[in-house]
Parts: sequence; C-alpha cells; structure tokens
Amino acid sequence: MVRTIPPPSCLLNFQHQHFITILNLKGFVHTRYGILREFDVNYGADYLDNFFQ
Repeated sequence: MVRTIPPPSCLLNFQHQHFITILNLKGFVHTRYGILREFDVNYGADYLDNFFQ
C-alpha cells in the first residue's frame, strides 16, 4: 500500500526545498564573487585579465 501525501502538504514541501536550494546557490555565488574580489584587491585587475585569458 502506497501512502499518498495531501496536495497542499506536498506543494509546501516542494516550495520549502526549492527555497533552500535558491539560498544555497546564492551563498555559493557570493562566496565565489568574494574570492574574485579578493584577487582583484590583492593582485589588481591586470592580473585577473591575464588569469582569465
């Protein structure tokens, strides 16, 4: 016998998981951007231009 979840509960659970995923993605992007900013401050924009070519 398969237990079914009522639609509102299922939808709420999906939205909650989706929201957490968005927060994790934003945190990851901010971390990467912070690292790039640190490179820019320490080595200058010329170093970054050479690094990404």
